[in-house]
Amino acid sequence: MSIARRLVERMGGKIAVLSEPAKGTTFSFTLNLKQVDDATPVPAELPPMTYAAMALPTSANAAPLRILVAEDSEDNQILLEAFVAQSPHHLCFANDGASAVDMFLSESFDVVLMDVQMPVMDGLEATRRIREAERQRGHGRVPIVAITASALAHDREATAQAGCDQHLSKPLSQERMLACLSQFSQTIAVPSAAPTINDGSPIVVEIPSNLEDLVGPYLESRGQELNELNTLLTTQEFDKIRHIGRELKGTGESYGFQELTKIGIKLELEAGERSPDAIREQLIRMTDFLARVRVAVPEMPKRH
Repeated sequence: MSIARRLVERMGGKIAVLSEPAKGTTFSFTLNLKQVDDATPVPAELPPMTYAAMALPTSANAAPLRILVAEDSEDNQILLEAFVAQSPHHLCFANDGASAVDMFLSESFDVVLMDVQMPVMDGLEATRRIREAERQRGHGRVPIVAITASALAHDREATAQAGCDQHLSKPLSQERMLACLSQFSQTIAVPSAAPTINDGSPIVVEIPSNLEDLVGPYLESRGQELNELNTLLTTQEFDKIRHIGRELKGTGESYGFQELTKIGIKLELEAGERSPDAIREQLIRMTDFLARVRVAVPEMPKRH
């Protein structure tokens, strides 16, 4: 969409989107074009293309991944960011193979997405150096997914020989990318006792009528905070998680949401203990609650 918007705007047009949950999304654009001749006018507005709503691969037990992306195209970086925007995953970008190797050696990642064609050092050489560094350090093998415009068998074989575990061909799609990441996300342990996300039954919470205008923005902020917590868990920034837990403990019940206060208490405690699995359990619990909570405001008694 970023590329499409730029193309349309450069041609002096406008792009628009209409979206309705569970029904689909319509993208349209308008261009002011000159007529070729009087007999063959070029339409000024093209009919919109409509795409049905698509269920992307998700899992209640999927853990957030910290992903190193070696990709030199800014447009592709924007696209990949958009692909994971609604997931708990966090992307870190390297603009070439050499930078990717340096980042891999200095930081911790769960998965590497490696573009094959890059300046300075290509993806195959970067992969070989990462695998050699793992052998020298005696570390476990981090999954590397090759991303290439070629789907030929010998190119797939070359990526495998370099040390890549899987292969994604361009153009990338959100569905295929998330499905690929889902495999690796499942390998990170999530407590089996964690609650299931969104079992379908609503959680109705009655709140005082004077808070009616406040709880909507409050819950929306908690949803944004949940994304931040998932990222902080991936990078293991326990002090920041503890601070957010303390804030949640203090505000949840004040707005009528006792469950959020309970989650805040546990987050503060488990972050102090630096327990990733226990924190992850609370984030799943928070995700479940925010997905199912429904607000009810008691009717005021009528005056006679």
